[in-house]
Amino acid sequence: MSQPDNRCLLRVFFATRAEAPGVDVGDKPLLDALTRRGVSVEAAVWSDASVDWSSADLCLLRSTWDYHKHYAAFLSWTEHVALVTRLWNDVDLVRWNSDKRYLQELERAGIPIVPTTWVRRDESVDLAALLDSHAWSSAVVKPVVSADSFGTRRVHRSSAVEAQRHLAWIIHRRPGRAAKSIHNGRPG
Repeated sequence: MSQPDNRCLLRVFFATRAEAPGVDVGDKPLLDALTRRGVSVEAAVWSDASVDWSSADLCLLRSTWDYHKHYAAFLSWTEHVALVTRLWNDVDLVRWNSDKRYLQELERAGIPIVPTTWVRRDESVDLAALLDSHAWSSAVVKPVVSADSFGTRRVHRSSAVEAQRHLAWIIHRRPGRAAKSIHNGRPG
């Protein structure tokens, strides 16, 4: 069996978040495989201004699961990193995929999505009436920009008052953002 080549071929940053700044346990097999091939891998918190992103040959988006809390800053960060090193994934793809309204585009292209009602920030919606109009006894209500199930709640017709408060919280928590989808909760 041959020994691994210990020369550093590439320096790769795994972009992470402040709450969990190390390499995520799910990334350990990738970390091990890259290290065996002579790649230097470091975890780097995307929101840490002291990180010199230009010192990496490649930045992989891995566990940046707090991006939704600082969405504009996160998108600006992706643009900056893409200017100073290679960023995987492409900035336009990250922007498109990080806002769940991309599902509308997929649906227009004929790709089935979970039945969804999209609510704009300035829109008034009676959630109980909406559920009734679709004959849904429950639905999932979530923001268009979210991760780690932040702001996501399964709501039931039987608790419409509480569910309405949750929808109002989503709609009004970020100026200029859409509320998100209300869908029947089938896995998608």
